[in-house]
Amino acid sequence: IDSNLGQYYFHSANPSNIVLPVTILDFYGTKRNEVHELTWVTTNEKNNKCYNLQHSTDAVHYSTMETVLCNMTANSMADTFLYHATNHNPIQGHNYYRLQQVDIDGKITNDSKQLDVVEEAIGIQISIYPNPLDDKLYIHYNAIKTSDIHIKIINSIGSCIKQIKTKMFPGTNKIDTDVNNWPSGIYTVLFYEKGELLFTDKIMKR
Repeated sequence: IDSNLGQYYFHSANPSNIVLPVTILDFYGTKRNEVHELTWVTTNEKNNKCYNLQHSTDAVHYSTMETVLCNMTANSMADTFLYHATNHNPIQGHNYYRLQQVDIDGKITNDSKQLDVVEEAIGIQISIYPNPLDDKLYIHYNAIKTSDIHIKIINSIGSCIKQIKTKMFPGTNKIDTDVNNWPSGIYTVLFYEKGELLFTDKIMKR
């Protein structure tokens, strides 16, 4: 699968759901020519100084990759503001991103959303979110060719509780499934193409 272009979405990263002094409407990434381009959209910015875009390989230990200053005039769309940053050196495996918002008085707040960009060795581009999840599971699969995909979701005792067989088309394919009736616990999501396991990930139902 071509790895030059892909869309990636956020997972929950902060169970306490701390509210930022600004409102982040969207946080997403695009992979182009082996770099990750991160974009976020905000509104209701008050006393905002800047954003720290942070990167992690384990979703626990983060370091600031780039600081983006607040700009209340550029890219303004009816009090909506658009920001960009780029990671020129993503690693193979999971690349986790989060935003820190910095007030003009120096107070730092972590956003409650986390972006997980998976760099598989064979170029698979899959995003599963949110994680942990409550009522809906969303799957985004980026492809450059038409293919038949079989998705299995396995519970902690090894029983398959959900199977999805679907055709994927070039571009971003979106799937969602209701998880309201699932018991709380850890589940494994497996992707197969022509019987070959392509990708596996774990999710938690609260």
